Amino acid sequence: MPEMGFGMQTTMGRTEFVRLQRKAKREYRTYRSFRKVARIYGVSVASMRRVILGYEPRHPTIRAALGLPTFVTIAACSKCGRVHDLYKVCPDKRHRTRHSDRRISDMPTPALAWKFRNRTDYAP
Repeated sequence: MPEMGFGMQTTMGRTEFVRLQRKAKREYRTYRSFRKVARIYGVSVASMRRVILGYEPRHPTIRAALGLPTFVTIAACSKCGRVHDLYKVCPDKRHRTRHSDRRISDMPTPALAWKFRNRTDYAP
């Protein structure tokens, strides 16, 4: 399963959860007891009740007991909150370069001339 960030998951994982939820609902209608359904899957009654009501479990042991893929925790960007898999740089900063971040010797001549014309003198 590919690694995904917080709040994101593959369609495969969501499909498996929906399939599990439908199966658990059918078993609940058959047995009319959360305890019996929870015993079948080997999880607590509260966890099974939450699955039937539509809450997807996050804890890896509960997910493993239910046969769901486990989530992988990876760091998300502090600026935009997304995971940058390909470039490891925020897309907002990828192509935009600021002249103030460069050395003076690397600046293009028009930018250097603009900085020189619009400078403010330092007055302590």
